[in-house]
Amino acid sequence: MNSVLPKCYSAGMHTVVDEMLSLFRGRCPFKVFMKDKPGKYGILIRMLTDSKSRYVISMEPYAGKNKNAAQQTNSATAVCSNYNVSYIPREKPKRNLLMLSTQHYDDAIGAPSDPKKKTVINLYYNDTKGGVDTVDQMVRKYSTKRATRRWPVSIFYTLVDIAALNGYTTFILNFPDWNKKKPNQRRLYLQELGLKLITPYTEERARNVTGLQKCVISAMEGILKRKIKQTSGAKDVHGGKGRCHLCTRDCRSKIEKYNKVSKKTVVCSMCEDGCEESDV
Repeated sequence: MNSVLPKCYSAGMHTVVDEMLSLFRGRCPFKVFMKDKPGKYGILIRMLTDSKSRYVISMEPYAGKNKNAAQQTNSATAVCSNYNVSYIPREKPKRNLLMLSTQHYDDAIGAPSDPKKKTVINLYYNDTKGGVDTVDQMVRKYSTKRATRRWPVSIFYTLVDIAALNGYTTFILNFPDWNKKKPNQRRLYLQELGLKLITPYTEERARNVTGLQKCVISAMEGILKRKIKQTSGAKDVHGGKGRCHLCTRDCRSKIEKYNKVSKKTVVCSMCEDGCEESDV
């Protein structure tokens, strides 16, 4: 996926690397706990995003510590020994924020009238380094995730959500006037995307609806916006009654099976006359 994403988008001037937590509470050898993140438990993914468009350029999941690698000196003490500006916010509790920058070389204040006296580095960071956090919020807003105990499936859901967000970003950049005045623009895009993805498979399945329930066939007709000819599906049998495995598979007991549901005037084309003998 990392080999494809950069080909679809040219990153702007400001990019950001940050961490995103894909929520997961099942068993996973590299599951992490982060008290400051929503959900707290999950799989950590480091990603590079464009801070303006929120396009995800590349991703790398955190798979635990590498025991064979040499110990790196990237601790807070080692990093802070070469800091550029020291800034203490006025909120309580007061903490000393040490900031590094390869673009700024002084401790200039952004706005003299600002009571918090934020530095230029601090203001620049707030304006350009929130890309990953925004991606995290947007992915949680509309997500394909379902309950699962398998961590590869959970990561797959997250990749689908990120791919859909990237698709929305590139689509809006190419067609900026598409549903521009509607507040649910992204939701409409995801609905249209889902229909485009499932329509070919629905067309193929509609050729033979044998064994499908009526609610499923009705949903397929809603997607295709036409009636489906049930040439090989269920059909009416005039005359004698019979038992069908489609009629009795949801029964909770033998009494319900043979007394309430088993005698039907509709059987599937697979069973027809032989359904009574096959179910007994």
